[in-house]
Amino acid sequence: MSLETGVAYLFAIIGFVLALNIYFMFVRFRRGSRRRRVTRASVDEAKQALWRDKEIARRIEREDEDALERVKLRNETLALYDEVRRRHAKDNEFQAEETTLVDEYDHVGWGSFYSSDEQDKEIAEADIEDLDPFDIFRKKK
Repeated sequence: MSLETGVAYLFAIIGFVLALNIYFMFVRFRRGSRRRRVTRASVDEAKQALWRDKEIARRIEREDEDALERVKLRNETLALYDEVRRRHAKDNEFQAEETTLVDEYDHVGWGSFYSSDEQDKEIAEADIEDLDPFDIFRKKK
């Protein structure tokens, strides 16, 4: 009898475990199909997640705008540097012509008088015609 009762107990335990598994499976399916109640904490968490996403998007947009502004300013600065180089090259050509004019007048004896007055008038007229706030290299002292 002990062998038959042992087998009977074994089948009883297996049946009980199977019954519990089937019960928990049905309970889980029923709970999953029902609509869950939204708690206050989950609503707050969802709002915070949306706010974080929007803030990240704003920061990225701000960084893009700042990068574009830096590129724009850098390009303007490089353009100003090129303009200064161009004007300086033109100024060097003008000074080379000035020295040849001074040399021509010096052998006559009136070089200082003619070179200073005529060239100052030409420079003053040129400054009035195209006045530029960044034109500091063309003004003679």
